[in-house]
Amino acid sequence: MLTFNEANGTITVSFPKKMSTPVCAQIEGDLMETVNRKEQNIIFDMQGVEFISSMFLRLCHMVK
Repeated sequence: MLTFNEANGTITVSFPKKMSTPVCAQIEGDLMETVNRKEQNIIFDMQGVEFISSMFLRLCHMVK
């Protein structure tokens, strides 16, 4: 569901087309585990994302 690419001290995270509340709940663990174990910059690649729920905004705030 998520794609993580690491290069030059940066993790780029690509997301599925619809970031609904159920999808966000499903990916939260993987996302937080990845960003918390690495001391790297994070880029959210939103290309292709057509819908985001308020829970996705919460995830963005948690990662900041």
